[in-house]
Amino acid sequence: MYDSALSRKPGPRVARQRRRRRLYLRLLIGALVITGSLPVFALLMMPGIHHRLMIARLSSEDDERRQRAIAYLVQRGPEDPGLVSAAAARLDGASDAVFQSIKQGLDTIGKWNRPPVSDASWIRWMESLAEYPDPVSRLFLATRIAEDIDLLSNPAFAAIWPKLAEDDDEQVRHEMIFALAARLRADPEDIDGQILLIQGIGDESAAVARDAAILTGFFKPWATGISANPARVPLPVGMAMLWSAMRTNPDQPRTAMEIAANEQLPLRMRSMAVWALSLSDDERAAGFLRDQRARLATDDHNAMPGELVWTLIRYAGRNGIDDERSVRAWLGDLIEAGSLTSGARRPIWASVHRHPELLLGDDAVARMLRDDPVAWIAGAESPWMTPDTELQPPEALLDAVRSEPWWLGRALNRQTITPADVWPLLVSPISTYRDHGCLLSVQGLTDDQLETLIRRLLLELDDAPRFSGAMLSGLTGIRPKIELDGRERDLLELRLRSARDTGRLNHVRMMQLGLWMQGEVELEDHQLGAWMLHDELPRTSVLMAMMHRGDLRAVDRLLELQHPMVIPLTALDLRSPAERRRDREAEATVDLPNAGTEDERTTLELVELLVDYRWAGVLAHFLNDDAPRPDLWTDRWLAEFQVELLRYWRLTTDRVFSDRPMDHQNDPDRASGQ
Repeated sequence: MYDSALSRKPGPRVARQRRRRRLYLRLLIGALVITGSLPVFALLMMPGIHHRLMIARLSSEDDERRQRAIAYLVQRGPEDPGLVSAAAARLDGASDAVFQSIKQGLDTIGKWNRPPVSDASWIRWMESLAEYPDPVSRLFLATRIAEDIDLLSNPAFAAIWPKLAEDDDEQVRHEMIFALAARLRADPEDIDGQILLIQGIGDESAAVARDAAILTGFFKPWATGISANPARVPLPVGMAMLWSAMRTNPDQPRTAMEIAANEQLPLRMRSMAVWALSLSDDERAAGFLRDQRARLATDDHNAMPGELVWTLIRYAGRNGIDDERSVRAWLGDLIEAGSLTSGARRPIWASVHRHPELLLGDDAVARMLRDDPVAWIAGAESPWMTPDTELQPPEALLDAVRSEPWWLGRALNRQTITPADVWPLLVSPISTYRDHGCLLSVQGLTDDQLETLIRRLLLELDDAPRFSGAMLSGLTGIRPKIELDGRERDLLELRLRSARDTGRLNHVRMMQLGLWMQGEVELEDHQLGAWMLHDELPRTSVLMAMMHRGDLRAVDRLLELQHPMVIPLTALDLRSPAERRRDREAEATVDLPNAGTEDERTTLELVELLVDYRWAGVLAHFLNDDAPRPDLWTDRWLAEFQVELLRYWRLTTDRVFSDRPMDHQNDPDRASGQ
């Protein structure tokens, strides 16, 4: 039908139009020849002709012609979007040689993107990378394949995922676990993605299997359970599988119960099983933990390792409820009954050093550790104390009373907060305790108390209280006024102006930060990024301010998901109160208290920041309720695992920050006048 239509003679009107165009063209050429303008006309038309010729030669099978056209693309492409689009269009249906040439040309000028490249050409490029013999190319594809998950409806693109997930190279398979995390974060109901992630738990690489198990625990796929026995795989994998199994199937605690009771298994595996069981609401898990905990009151527990005894004290019977008061009460009962083995006392003693508030109150814990610690931990009846125990003498612990950790623990354990409870924290030289003091003030003080407190802090002469005043004003939006020159002036703005006049740049930045938290000033992204790395600024306070404004960079930097967040030890005053007094009397300072130690560390580990300095509580205030929270009382190895869970959680969610109001004045749940 179409051939016959095209072969028909044109109508009279079309024929007249063609004759008229031919006549005009002849007249134009004749005029150009008569006037001698034909060379000029040709010169004007040549660039356009050359441009079209180069576009046509981009798909030439002649290598020399094609390379000249690619050189033209590289030269003109950055400023000619039309040329880039024309080059990308030539990819469709091109031979392999032509495809690679145009791809390299577009990549050279930074235009190898989608668009202008079509989906079909983009998938063709990824398929070639997946088949490339060099594992570096496949690893590159694995690191960026999640950026194109919108193409999953294309069967060719979907087929690349299992190919990379089963790659011969361990690094490729490992990177695909994180790509699958991004894929499931976009669509948690993606069955094919769930299957690939679960298959990763059986990987021969311990690193791949461990990460797959942890991420499976977060996504909780439809699978009925992890088939492998956690006790028959490498310890790190088994511990991750235990946690994951209880997350995905909390009503199936049998395997964890068997591991916790098996005395032939490693102690950490058994302790992990106890902690995992405490996360379950299943009555069988709760009954098992009650039975194990009951053993602690009998002689039967003497055969249990001390570390497991401490784990049972910490977790058995609480089933996910983090109630430190109940744990302290149970611990006191065991102490009074004399039921603790010597091996169980050491982890308790180590926890007391991290948490001196255990010395508070009048319960058995306080009496035994405060009034007669030598008899309890270092007497002749405690042969487990040896020179290599690395435990501080009781005098050092007692010296910690009235230190920042003591005041923090005291405030956290009080039903109501007064300004006197938080003042020692707000004026501390250690920024982490100032952060805690600010949050405790926001949560427990009335508006009138806060206004008085902020005014007093900003009127202090030292850096620490002024920094706390700026942060507290930023968190609450409360701006105290003072009388100056017969009129009321904003105290925070006055402090900013004074700092500028005197050239105190750190004060300028902190006052600006307090105003920025309230939306009063604008700060560029690069400024905040630089402040997170500034040696003379309280980095944790900068992070807290950014989280208050909902800036994800603060969380990602802290959890080391982007560039590592370095907390220098010089930014934290690690001296004991006695050392500070001696140094003040000698008019000396100690910038790095642990300089000269074996490893000569200069930075603070994340687990130290979150657990030892309790910044996990500050972080939890801003993060969503489903974010894992490191346990402050647990053994260090378990705390490190819990901090890792926090990192993995960030990879699995887009809901990072809590729905709780960040603005103190707009918080409807806050009880004023308390």
